[in-house]
Amino acid sequence: MAEVNPWRVLMTELYQEMRDDDLESALILVKDKISNQAYDSISKTKSPKEFLDVLERLDFIAEDNTKFLFSLLKSIPMEDFIPKLEEYLTEWEERRHVSGIYGRDPNFVGRVKEVAKLVRELGKTSRNVQLVCLTGMAGMGKTGLAREACYRLQRKVYFINLRNKGSMQDVFKTVAAALGLHLDLQQGSFYDWTMVLKDCILDCEEDSTIFLDNVDDLLEPGSSSMSNVNRENFLNFLSEVLRIKNKHVKILLTSRYKLKMEEYNGDVVEILLTRLDTEDGVSLLKKCAGPKGELMDDDECNNIVEGCGHSPLAIRVIARHLKDGRISPAEALSQLLTKGRKTQQALQSSAVSSDDNVFDCLQMTFDALPPKLKNILVSLSVFQGSFTCDAAKEILGSSSKLNTELDLEFVQDRNLLEYDDMNDRYDLHTLVRVFLSRAHKGSEVLAKTREEGEKRFLRYYSVLAQNLSKESTTKFFEAFSRFEVERANFHYYIELSANKGEVVDFEAKSAIDMWSKVYLFFHTFLSIDERERYFERRA
Repeated sequence: MAEVNPWRVLMTELYQEMRDDDLESALILVKDKISNQAYDSISKTKSPKEFLDVLERLDFIAEDNTKFLFSLLKSIPMEDFIPKLEEYLTEWEERRHVSGIYGRDPNFVGRVKEVAKLVRELGKTSRNVQLVCLTGMAGMGKTGLAREACYRLQRKVYFINLRNKGSMQDVFKTVAAALGLHLDLQQGSFYDWTMVLKDCILDCEEDSTIFLDNVDDLLEPGSSSMSNVNRENFLNFLSEVLRIKNKHVKILLTSRYKLKMEEYNGDVVEILLTRLDTEDGVSLLKKCAGPKGELMDDDECNNIVEGCGHSPLAIRVIARHLKDGRISPAEALSQLLTKGRKTQQALQSSAVSSDDNVFDCLQMTFDALPPKLKNILVSLSVFQGSFTCDAAKEILGSSSKLNTELDLEFVQDRNLLEYDDMNDRYDLHTLVRVFLSRAHKGSEVLAKTREEGEKRFLRYYSVLAQNLSKESTTKFFEAFSRFEVERANFHYYIELSANKGEVVDFEAKSAIDMWSKVYLFFHTFLSIDERERYFERRA
C-alpha cells in the first residue's frame, strides 16, 4: 500500500468542493492567462477532477507550484479553500527543511507520467528495501527526473554520484563517505564491507532514499568475449541489499544500462526514459528561451525539438542561444538541418543516436560562443568529476573568486554546467565533457588553453594531495571523505602525471622528500591495483 501523498489529498478535497458553476468560472478565467494550445486541452474537461488533472499535466499547478492555483481560487471565488492550501504549503516547507531536500530545477517541465510513477514507486511501503532503476540514453534527463521526484516526495535523500566509479572498491568508498561510515578498505573483504553497509541500512528508522546516480561504468554489459566482472559484483551487492528487512529505505539508481533483475519481481522496478514527446519538448524550449520562445510559432518549435533529437540537454542548450539572440529560430533550424544531414546520411532521423543530436547542438553552441567563454569551457574540461569554485579559480588562472563565480554562472546559465547547491560543487554533464575533450583539437589557441589548464590542474591537485596526506595522519576518515569527493579528478591527476613522465613535486625540498610524500598519498588513498597501473605507465 502506497503512502498517502499530501498533495493528492489536497487535490481530492478541492475537486470534491468545486461545484459546476465554479468549474465554469475557472474555465472562463484561465482562457486569457494561457496559450490557445493549452486552453484547447483544458476547455474539453467535463468535471472539476478532469480540470485539475489537466492543469497539473500542463504544469500550471504542482506540489511546489501553487501560485496559479492561489490566483484561481481568489478569482472563482473559492476563498474558503485558501486556508487549506496555506496549511498544506506550511507543512510542505517544514518537511522540506527537515529532510534537507535540495531546490528543484526551475526549468523542469513535462514528464508528468514518469515523475508520477517514480514518486509512486519510491513512496510505496514494503517489508524489504526496494530498488527503482531509471534507465535511458545519455542526455534524456535521467538525473533531472530523479531529482524532481525526490524533491516532490520530500524524503531524506543521500545523493551519491557514481560517475567514473568502475570497481566495487570505488563504490564502497563513495557510498561509505556519503553515509558517514568508517570502512577498513585496506584490510576488509567484499563481504565485510557489505555487512557494514547492510547494518547501516537495517538501523535506518527515517524514510530515506539512497540515490545512486550515473551507474554506467559498473553496469556496462561488456562484450561476448569479455564480460564486465564489476557488473556481476555490483548486482550481487544489490541482491544482498534487497534482502534487508527495512520498510524505510529505497534505492534509486540511474544508468544507461538495464539491471535485468527479473527474479526480484516486485522489489525491483525499472523505468525506461525515452525521448521527450514533442509537446513537452516545445514547452521546455519556450520556457528556457524566455520571452523570445513565446514569439516562436509551433512549426518552428516542433522542428527545433526534432533537430535536437528530443533530448532535454540539447533543447536547453539551443534555447539559451535563442534567448540571448545569438541565433534566430531560422538560423537554428538551418544549422540543425545541415548538421543533421551529415550525421544521418542515409539513415532515418529516428535511427540516429541521441548522442549525435546532442553533439550537433553542442557544436553549434560552441561555435557561437565568444572566445573567452570557449577558453573557459576548454579549461574546465580537465576536470573529470565535480569541482569547487576554488578549484576552478586555480585552473582558470582567475584573479579573484568573485570573477570565477561570475564566469561559472555565465557557463551554467547556458546549460553547459551543472551546480549541486547541497554540496556547493559544479560538474559538466558527461556528454558536454566528452564533446569538450576534443573541441580544442584543430585550434592552436584552444590547444594551448587545454595544455595550460592541465599544468594548473597538476599543480592544484598536487597541493591538495599533500594536504590530504597530512590530514590523514590525524583525521583519517575526514581526509578519506574529501578524497572520495575528488576521486575522479585524482585519477586524472595520476594519469596525467604518469603519462607526461613527471610528478609535481608536492612542494618537496628534495627528491627523497618528494617520493616519501608521493608514497604516503598513494599508500593511504589508492588500492594496490591503482598503484601498479601508475608505475606501469611511468615505466
